[in-house]
Amino acid sequence: MLFLILLLLPLIMGAICWFAPQLVWMERVTIGGSLLVLLVVGLVVRDILHAGISDGLGGWLYADALSAVTLLVIAFVSFTAALASVGYLRVEMRAQKKTERGSLRQMRRYYVLFHLFVFSMLVVPVSNSLGVLWIAIEGTTLASLFLVSFSGTGEALEAACKYVIIGSVGIALALFGTILTYYSAVQVLGTSYDLNWSVLAPVAAHLNPNVMRLALVFIIVGYGTKAGLAPMHTW
Repeated sequence: MLFLILLLLPLIMGAICWFAPQLVWMERVTIGGSLLVLLVVGLVVRDILHAGISDGLGGWLYADALSAVTLLVIAFVSFTAALASVGYLRVEMRAQKKTERGSLRQMRRYYVLFHLFVFSMLVVPVSNSLGVLWIAIEGTTLASLFLVSFSGTGEALEAACKYVIIGSVGIALALFGTILTYYSAVQVLGTSYDLNWSVLAPVAAHLNPNVMRLALVFIIVGYGTKAGLAPMHTW
């Protein structure tokens, strides 16, 4: 239940921001909602510390100690980013001399994308499926693309183009690594294997080591490119 609440919160906040008639509503919803996400993550971490793991949605969601650390980082950084966004964006809009209507439209786009980005990031550490994990990381790429180009300046558009090209190459390499992992797993688990971590981990010692080494290279380079891991950090 906590997993479902955690993942629904950013979507609900994004929907509220989309329909909010005033900027102050977006700001309050974003800050308050981000704080609520942080509190729910604290409850999820408590359950993980108590039970060792936590799962939900029929096994589609799964979290362990590493998931707990990642969730805490995501929730804390998104909360601080929400706090910083309010003052920063108000100054930015004044500097651009936007009309009230134009400013409201641009702010709405920012806050909706912000919450979609947070949602995608939260899905990654709690997903039990390698396939869903890949889709969620691609979701962060799509949301952050429009956030990078938010100001609409030439420099922002250039940065967004560079980001999407390099990030797309990285995510494609990660997909190939995921396919290789699936190929190795089906040799042991059969074609009914559904890419779940919890099923893959117990049979890890029986997977083809050569295929898994190659898969690891593609996954590290692919996701590392998306994350800005040196030397694939040129975006």
